[in-house]
Amino acid sequence: MTDQQPAASLPEGFRAEFEAAWNEDSRWKVVGRYFRVKPVDSNHDIRPGMLYFVSADEGHVIRGGGDRPNVDPVPMTDVVSGRAMNPVPRKTFFELGRKSQLFRMTPRAEPLPGAGPVSGETNAAAAAGQTAALAKPGRTHVESSIEMGSFTQLQTAAQRSGIVPASDQIGHVRDCEYRMGEYQRAFETIERLYVGFKQAADARVERLRREEIDYKSGVLKMSAKEWQKKQHRDTIQTNNIERARRHFVRVLDGLRVLMLAK
Repeated sequence: MTDQQPAASLPEGFRAEFEAAWNEDSRWKVVGRYFRVKPVDSNHDIRPGMLYFVSADEGHVIRGGGDRPNVDPVPMTDVVSGRAMNPVPRKTFFELGRKSQLFRMTPRAEPLPGAGPVSGETNAAAAAGQTAALAKPGRTHVESSIEMGSFTQLQTAAQRSGIVPASDQIGHVRDCEYRMGEYQRAFETIERLYVGFKQAADARVERLRREEIDYKSGVLKMSAKEWQKKQHRDTIQTNNIERARRHFVRVLDGLRVLMLAK
């Protein structure tokens, strides 16, 4: 069954801007102006009539169909074209949500400030300029200090440090809150991870100090060769922790500037 209603029920101006966007990243920015998004992670996120953004290819907005809340697989419609899609199994919703590739969309009360509707005659260069303005309002002074790659570098450094068990949240912040311009929420999540990171780093320093005392006093039974190997491993991890610390500070400082500029 083809559902022709979703496109007509979209917020005013959304469809024109979305169709004028030429790739996934620019469509993400348009979606972020009109909707709040969250990865699909529960059956509550799968209901008839709900809107979803698919972060793949050039990016698509789809809508749940049918009239039964627990149907499986779920009938779906492409919102812009109005064409019916193959039904999607619920487990696929959850898998894509975990991978930050499928997001539930909730309309904002008012669109965030940005470019207005783009006419069909708008050329690619103009659309690119408008989307860039949307993505980076008043923040050219920090473009060189924080970007999508800053989060990727932080996540890699956090993983190598070995003391940030929830480092995958950094990638989630990059793909969701930061990408959608929700800098306050991004800052709060990264700061929470940083506090846990500092506590683990401080506890590790204390543990290493005790181990050194125990080794020198003979309480810790270890040969000189084994102790050297241990110190080498500890030094490598210390360097990785310091690298992660620098990336945490860089991202947090950048987010502070973005919050002030917004």
